Amino acid sequence: MRPVGVPHTQQTKATFDGRLLVRLFEPAQAPGIFRELGVGEWHPIASRQHYFMVDAGSPDAGLELARKLMSAAEVAQLEPVLARQRSRKTEPNDPLFPRQWHLRNTGQSGGLPGIDLNCLPVWQQVRGEGVTIGIVDDGLQSTHPDLSPNLSDLPGWDWNDGDGDPSPGNLDEDIHGTQVAGLIAAREGNGIGVTGGAPRSQLVSLRLIAAPTTDSAEAEALLYLNDRLAVKNCSWGAPDGTGLLEGIGPLATAALQDAAELGRGGRGSLIVFAGGNGRGVGDNANYDGFANSPYTIAVGSVNDHGTQTSYGEPGACLVVSAPSGSSGLPRLTTTDLLGLDGAASGDYTTNFTGTSASAPLVSATLALMLSKNPQLGWRDAQEILIRSAVRNDPSDLDWQTNGAGLHFNHKYGAGLVNAEAAVVLAAQWQPLGDREQTAIERSNLDLSIPDNQATGLRVSLPVMAPRFRVEHATLQVQLTHDDWGDLHLLLKSPSGMTSLLAEPHSPAFGTTLNWTFLSVRHWGEPAEGEWVVELADRRFLNTGQLTRLKLELFGTFLPPERPALVGRTLPSGFELSFRGETGVTYQIQRSATIDAWETIVTLSGTGGESSYLDADPPAAQRFYRIVISTPGR
Repeated sequence: MRPVGVPHTQQTKATFDGRLLVRLFEPAQAPGIFRELGVGEWHPIASRQHYFMVDAGSPDAGLELARKLMSAAEVAQLEPVLARQRSRKTEPNDPLFPRQWHLRNTGQSGGLPGIDLNCLPVWQQVRGEGVTIGIVDDGLQSTHPDLSPNLSDLPGWDWNDGDGDPSPGNLDEDIHGTQVAGLIAAREGNGIGVTGGAPRSQLVSLRLIAAPTTDSAEAEALLYLNDRLAVKNCSWGAPDGTGLLEGIGPLATAALQDAAELGRGGRGSLIVFAGGNGRGVGDNANYDGFANSPYTIAVGSVNDHGTQTSYGEPGACLVVSAPSGSSGLPRLTTTDLLGLDGAASGDYTTNFTGTSASAPLVSATLALMLSKNPQLGWRDAQEILIRSAVRNDPSDLDWQTNGAGLHFNHKYGAGLVNAEAAVVLAAQWQPLGDREQTAIERSNLDLSIPDNQATGLRVSLPVMAPRFRVEHATLQVQLTHDDWGDLHLLLKSPSGMTSLLAEPHSPAFGTTLNWTFLSVRHWGEPAEGEWVVELADRRFLNTGQLTRLKLELFGTFLPPERPALVGRTLPSGFELSFRGETGVTYQIQRSATIDAWETIVTLSGTGGESSYLDADPPAAQRFYRIVISTPGR
């Protein structure tokens, strides 16, 4: 049994065995009443003189008896006796867990209670079991006692030294990967140190960024054990504050797409990237080719008050945000290299910060989701994160709701990641359809960009794609400009939802811009209608020319709705009419029994009313229906 309208889960279900709790107005009447109703077994509740326990012997008999008792005038109250599984409210016995406000924020560090991963309720169901995560970083210390229980038997690799030992090489510098790993999968309940967000997931170390790396090495790391590593955490990216649009090489670009489309037997590897720490120098996550890729999950950061961190970059490509430290505010507590200065004899740190610390909390959430539902695809996972995220910092003026009812903020993406809500949604998720795309291009524009004007250029990009539901939107922009850091670039969908893709900042080197910007802010919106690009030069002195725009929308085609079929009797037969969509093929069928159907005609929709005359139909053919034959585009 479960409450009406509530999903049937382990947490909501209750078991009824036929026993009923009955309260009588007059306890002395109990023998006569129960005898009259045929109750074979009953007894008074010792501490409550008006209450009696009645046992009907079975659930069905109990329901029947309940109906009789409810109609008896002597009965004041009736309740079924239900058995429910209560949740254990224990918490990890790891001594540093109380300092891990990012897992459970009660305000212990002066922050806002509830600004955390919200993963403790999930641990009653899953803790990351069966999910293996690649830590693409500067190495992972396999001997750390809080990490070693969760090390996978799968081999790691070291691209910096070219061998199979991906442990940290320089113990004074290579601390990053071990700190990241602890936030994901430090073992809980072992009486030492800390716990991770998915404390029973497995880890594989992929040492890549301890030294300068190459396009080919990055591609190999991103594709390493692609069928076995469900999640790869990449708490790194382009350098901040260079003034450059930091693209990624052709091999790594292809590797990201292959990982998403081919990983995990076609369901896709989930590759998580830090959104970047360059807010103070005007950087934007959209300027980093890794965070700006539709095949990655770009993560922003919030402090323990739920507001933007001092360094966290905004971006239309941010999917969600997760906790991290901030200037003058508490940082995160996690594993550290053994023996370093820090908490608990130097094996832990209370000083981890940056979007590097936020990304692994999203990786941990993904592990919990996959532990609950291993069949999730890479796009499914992104949409679940978006739909389940919490709208943190609600007074911030940048929040905007798109045409599909989803909320976004350039500072936070869809909001603060919420592990409990994500796992609940994952458990009942229906997979998205096949990924499709539609595009519109405007080349040879040769439009002058007015100098120092707030409005600038407005270019319309009409999209004719009925029933296309957007997931990722990319805009390729080609222009020349003496200082592209003067530019304000905005993409607006037909619903009015806006994506700020670039804004004035310094430095911004290069006079030629050829860059593809990503936005997830239009997720779920219909594609059809007028999309608009607004490009303005908002600082004095420099000028430029816009030459080309290409808008690509990735998502799914939704099936057309089956129209109503209307019939009327004419002297010449039975006329059927409907209003079908252009390009969609329909079949009109008839039947005598509704068990077997005969197709009598196939028609194409016109956007208006179509009709068919069934001349002199057999008397037995009494039923008609219309079905979609070919959905069309």
